[in-house]
Amino acid sequence: MIASQGVCKMDNLVNEVERLCQLVKEHNLKELNIKSDDLTITIVAKKNDAVIAPQLKIQTVPTVAPSIIVGMDAKNAEKVKGNAVEAPLVGIFYRASSPDTPAFVEIGDTVTLGQTIGIVEAMKVFNEITSNFSGTVVDIPAKDGALVEAGDPLVIIG
Repeated sequence: MIASQGVCKMDNLVNEVERLCQLVKEHNLKELNIKSDDLTITIVAKKNDAVIAPQLKIQTVPTVAPSIIVGMDAKNAEKVKGNAVEAPLVGIFYRASSPDTPAFVEIGDTVTLGQTIGIVEAMKVFNEITSNFSGTVVDIPAKDGALVEAGDPLVIIG
């Protein structure tokens, strides 16, 4: 019974987010921010070839013990020197666009500013994560398919 109530709440949240994305699009809003005690939703409209597509960023306060949801090797991330490309939102980190394609980046690869380094899936929306730095990938502390928190280092660029 409790599990089904949680699913209903999640379905309601998904429907509400879809409605908010539609409002952003219909009213040509640049950005919409909604905050509550345990949830922050930011919807940013991005324009590509005259098509406005809302981009969603969600942050939640975890209700599970952090040791269960950590998607990276935190000890390793602290040891490596370089610039961290961080997760902008909570979600599932993927190193490749699909299981049968190569990873966007590997250790030793040269990365340019704006290059895609991975994907974070949040509420069935796949968000490309791009590098804020140019340089060489020295570490990838985020594990493929793991849940990451906003601010977690995904890739370290030296």
